[in-house]
Amino acid sequence: MSSSNFSVTGIYPAALDFKTEYPVLAARVRHSLIVSGRLDLEPFPKRAVEQNYFSTTKHVYAKDSLFLIASRDGRFRWISPEKCNLFLPRLSSKFILHDKKRLTRYSLNKEMGEDKNMIIPMRPFSVTGISQEGFDSERGYPVLAIDVDQYFPETEENGEEEPAGEPSTQSMAVFLVANDAGEFAWIAEDECRLFSIDS
Repeated sequence: MSSSNFSVTGIYPAALDFKTEYPVLAARVRHSLIVSGRLDLEPFPKRAVEQNYFSTTKHVYAKDSLFLIASRDGRFRWISPEKCNLFLPRLSSKFILHDKKRLTRYSLNKEMGEDKNMIIPMRPFSVTGISQEGFDSERGYPVLAIDVDQYFPETEENGEEEPAGEPSTQSMAVFLVANDAGEFAWIAEDECRLFSIDS
């Protein structure tokens, strides 16, 4: 098993055993802004200004990673590394519940753009169950590329007021595929399911 072609198991709380293997289809690396502001070097403010480093605005980012897998019914899910284990045939069949450290790294950088959030394909795979025109819902369509879209979730009309501040967003993977006429289309992860994995 190469490092670029691996599976995970022991996913909590969906699968409480190490026998079930979930091939990793892609990995996502994302940077989240934690804090932004001026960092002043005390008690040497003059030297800090001369160096023009600690006196300027800096951004602290958290770097996280996620694995794209498919559940037993072929539905896609993003799993963080601390919620699973590397699949190894020799692992125990019993799930041992223990606290895992969050695998987050923090870095001090200039302002980052979207190019710092990356999708890394791990293996070829196809999707099926696409109900759009030009697709056969029983056929598999190879995924040519993967992207992640940010969107605002629909709010339930329960009379509750939205919390103050910026509204929170959610993310969803979209797959680039070609239909039966060879035309390209972006298909969201909730509009399809896993068809097959090429060995």
